[in-house]
Amino acid sequence: MFIDACEYESVKVKIPPLDCETRWNSMFLILQSAIELKAIIIRLKDKDKTFPDVPSKEEWKKAKSIYSVLEPFYKCTLKMSSNFYPTINNTHFSILDIRIYLFKMKSDLNISVRKISLPIIEKFNKYWKNNSLLYIIVYILDLCYKLQFISFYYHKKEEYKLDYVEEKVQDIQTR
Repeated sequence: MFIDACEYESVKVKIPPLDCETRWNSMFLILQSAIELKAIIIRLKDKDKTFPDVPSKEEWKKAKSIYSVLEPFYKCTLKMSSNFYPTINNTHFSILDIRIYLFKMKSDLNISVRKISLPIIEKFNKYWKNNSLLYIIVYILDLCYKLQFISFYYHKKEEYKLDYVEEKVQDIQTR
């Protein structure tokens, strides 16, 4: 019946993955599958009253919110963890992208997203707050990157950090 419903909706048959406690991205993949299969799940419930409970509209909304929160982290993880090519040069920019995303989350209209953002930002700052100067200096010294490119990633609020970095780079270059 599930396969027939997938064919009727023109959706590729995709079995949701199992949850794995030690891998946060398994929850992202489960949510992704569930959201893709939402129409099919609702159709099956309408056709078969013995079908197990399906999420309410509010629960679907929450699932989409959580999915949208996890998606940038999932993409960043894929970008930074390739088996086929070196990814260390992507690390800092991926982390900056996540940092920008987290600050946008703090002012999201969805209260659930704002609530989720606070512990994530706290954990993020615990691991990355003090590493940014080192990464910035490494990229500035790398001929592929320029100081102006680094400044592009920093908000107006953090111009003082950029001035500090420029000063440190000049100190290193004059030694």
